[in-house]
Amino acid sequence: MSSTTSFKSLLEDFDGDREEVGALLDLAIETVSEAFEGISRSLMTRERLVTQARAHSIKGCAGNIGAMELSRIAAEIEENSRNDHLAVVDVLLPRLKVAIAAFVDDVAAFKKETATQS
Repeated sequence: MSSTTSFKSLLEDFDGDREEVGALLDLAIETVSEAFEGISRSLMTRERLVTQARAHSIKGCAGNIGAMELSRIAAEIEENSRNDHLAVVDVLLPRLKVAIAAFVDDVAAFKKETATQS
């Protein structure tokens, strides 16, 4: 797992139940992926409020599960959308995509580790 994603507290919250955490992480991937697609579409039409709302969803979801870098980038997008700085959001979008890919990789590593512990 990357240094920006830690599932330790999530595991503690779920009393070490790695399968339950894995299911929650799958849901988080789905939520984040759908929100990213929403951001991409809303930027094409310059709908800043939609962009802001989707970034807020990613920020909260990522923060709740320990993907802090992903949450931080989403917060930057949310703030810049709120301030109608969509040109900045255009620049941040590739960074968000990379952070999502890193998160997905971290989840895959977590699940692989879970499978080897079974």
